[in-house]
Amino acid sequence: MSEDKIRDAFDAIHAEDALKERTLEAVRVQAAGEKNGEKDGEKRGLLARHGARRQARVVTLRRRLAVAACLVVMLLAAGGWAWLTPTATISVDVNPSVELGINRFDRVVSARGVNDDGRALLSEVDVWGATYDEAVDRLLASSNVSTLLAEGGQAEVTVVDQGDSDQCARLLAGVEACASEHENTHCHGADEDDVSAARDVGLSYGKYRLLLEIQELDPSVTADDVRDLSMREMLDLLESLGGSDAADDEADVGAESDDHDENSAGGGAGFGTGAEDDDTSGHEGHHGGHW
Repeated sequence: MSEDKIRDAFDAIHAEDALKERTLEAVRVQAAGEKNGEKDGEKRGLLARHGARRQARVVTLRRRLAVAACLVVMLLAAGGWAWLTPTATISVDVNPSVELGINRFDRVVSARGVNDDGRALLSEVDVWGATYDEAVDRLLASSNVSTLLAEGGQAEVTVVDQGDSDQCARLLAGVEACASEHENTHCHGADEDDVSAARDVGLSYGKYRLLLEIQELDPSVTADDVRDLSMREMLDLLESLGGSDAADDEADVGAESDDHDENSAGGGAGFGTGAEDDDTSGHEGHHGGHW
């Protein structure tokens, strides 16, 4: 109803002018309140719809972020798994015996001291995360090991194939190059099954290989008998039983003098491939091994 009609209606009513004005003002206020209420309701509706849309966008964003976070975690987990999983093992034996776990990127991701001397060596030499050849070089160049080698000790470095033959062939070539920088150091390749047998009797693979040779000559010798021997002492035991270098010496006696130097040089895949040139065994120096 318009204000003019309201005023006309009031004019027809016989009442005091002041009362009419107050009543008319009250009607105006009520009408204005209803209009404002309608506007406020519209505003509240708009705000509610806007809030609902905003909330929906927030929920969608949160879901997308959650999916992205899961993907990141999966990628990191996959990368961590690839980094931390050994695909080859390198065994280093002198008297300290150490086994290095090598990942697919040729990095050391685990190191285990097989005996007390090996654990002591690893407490002094940091190899974790190093490339395999850096790790082998650090172990062989450590003060304790280098002193043993200089005094006639023997080091055996064995690369164990855990399923990736191409990698292990590459590692063997690398440790052979590294071993050539250290005296009385020899390299070999081995299969996982052979190393599992060594672990079953609690020996590193270098010692286990020598034990098998010793047992061929004296089956009474056990793993416990050689557990605390150095590689040099095990080689001496093998030679005292007539094996390895002793057999090579007998072969050299019948060789022609002009072929002696060639036949007595170190080389080949196994132990006992060289002859004695001085007081140290024919194993002195470097030779490679293959699976």
